Amino acid sequence: MKRKILMLALLTAVFALLLCVGAAAADEYDLWVNGVQVTSDNAADVLGNADEGATVKYDAATNTLTLDGAELSVLHTYDNQYYGVILARTDDPLTVNVIGDSKITVGDPGENADSIRGVCGILHDETGFAPVNKTWSINLTGTATLDIEVNYFGSGIRAHEDVDIEKLTLNINVNKTDDITDEYGGGKFSEAIRANDTLTIENGATVNVNSVSGTGPIYSENGDLVINDATVNVTSLAGIELLDGSKLGANPIISYGDVIISGNSNVTAKGYLGICGNNIQISGNAVVDSTSTVDSAFWVPTGKMTITDNAQVTARGFIVGINSSGGVEITGGTLKACGETNYAIYSWEDLIIKNSIVEAMSDPEYYSIGATGAVDIDDSWVSSNNGAYDAAINNSVEITGSTGQAYGDVALPGDAIVPEGCVLVLNEGESLTIPEGVTLTNYGTIQVLGGSFTNNGTYIDYGKTIGEIKGSGSFPNNCFVTVKSGNGAVDVVYRVVKGEGFTLPEAPQNSGYIFLGWRSGDATYRAGESVDITSNATFTAVWGNLPDVKPSEPETPDTPVFPFYDVTARDWYTAWTWAYSLRTTR
Repeated sequence: MKRKILMLALLTAVFALLLCVGAAAADEYDLWVNGVQVTSDNAADVLGNADEGATVKYDAATNTLTLDGAELSVLHTYDNQYYGVILARTDDPLTVNVIGDSKITVGDPGENADSIRGVCGILHDETGFAPVNKTWSINLTGTATLDIEVNYFGSGIRAHEDVDIEKLTLNINVNKTDDITDEYGGGKFSEAIRANDTLTIENGATVNVNSVSGTGPIYSENGDLVINDATVNVTSLAGIELLDGSKLGANPIISYGDVIISGNSNVTAKGYLGICGNNIQISGNAVVDSTSTVDSAFWVPTGKMTITDNAQVTARGFIVGINSSGGVEITGGTLKACGETNYAIYSWEDLIIKNSIVEAMSDPEYYSIGATGAVDIDDSWVSSNNGAYDAAINNSVEITGSTGQAYGDVALPGDAIVPEGCVLVLNEGESLTIPEGVTLTNYGTIQVLGGSFTNNGTYIDYGKTIGEIKGSGSFPNNCFVTVKSGNGAVDVVYRVVKGEGFTLPEAPQNSGYIFLGWRSGDATYRAGESVDITSNATFTAVWGNLPDVKPSEPETPDTPVFPFYDVTARDWYTAWTWAYSLRTTR
């Protein structure tokens, strides 16, 4: 019996030990969410009773954190310097998958204020250098919306290496202004997204950022900043006053590598400064609009600015629209640039415009387009208020102010506009062709003086066109008026701006007939009459037969009963005054 009791006690102890070993066997991951460390035990519902439902889940196999309606705000720190509502030190890139609308609020940690270097919504370790076997990056994806509010110094999203954002909608508000501590701009700053290496926004992602900080809201410190097939809207209008009285402003999008925008991207950036990168490359069907309230809309400090393919770029700068140290190449794109107080486009090396549509508006004291090197314009349409400095122009149209000229044979490379008040003259040896699929809109005057004007695309004429237009294209704002004289002459077709008056021709000649007017439908109009034209119309001459009378000698007139005789002026005056005196005395 004693032996059985001893054996039972031994088994009980072993079982208890196994339970303890089992309890201690839970894996702890280098990942904290809302102040809770993620483990193998809580991975299916990280927050447990702290919220309703499993709003946060973790898959260790893929290092993926899933947010489904999560509301997160509790900070965690590993070293009392960097804090994160989501803080990762995992070996592999952390993927955050947002499948239900979620929100992260970044607030004041309330301790160690002097030693805090950054408080983040999502942080993949920022301390030291990542070992070779670790990749401290963040991949943000999903089908829902993630809102991040930054109310303290730090970042909405920050990674020691790369940040990749795709598919989801990300809204970040940076509500904390900077704390400048010296005249060099040192201090604590707030950003929306920061990657120490490459920052990529792609695959249908929509990113909206509004920042009051003096540092770049979207910032790549060492690698490239890539936007491909994504929508990005950034506003950063802060101007922080330094201790010496100068201002520190933010570039809404900035990279110490290259800024590369491609595909079907749509990017709008408005900031104290403009978009900045060592090289800026915009291509594909990208639409990019950058505005700087105090400087250049695009600033390229070392490399080149290139706009290619079908990219459409708008650059509004308080000083210069585009300012590039290493050259500007616009090949196959559309650019609207404005420099309020300087050039619209300036290159410190060569400036090349080829197969492109460019509109440049500058301070009247400066050329609109200029370069330290050569300015070459080929196969393009360039419109400006003050011209291009010392430009070589071939097979292109240049409009400067109210005058326009074609240089050689021009095939319009894209949709273009003749501005109101402008006269574009096509002289002998010059031609302008609107190709199929291209639209030219005229608010001014196009005058064909020995040259050639061909429309095989679309010509929308709100102004005036003097001379013949060849081609088989469409005229959406024109009506065609056909005049049929009916006297053997060829019918004449006039092109009239819709809604304007058409003056009918003078009466034609037709032997044996008398002209009675111009008939259109049930109405008949006089020669020279003006008729408002709102649709295509035909006017046909109406003729009446002259009487068939043979000429003959006129008969001798009868002598009147009271013949008239010529009298002198004096006799006529005397008779008139006598008759008048009789009338007044009665």
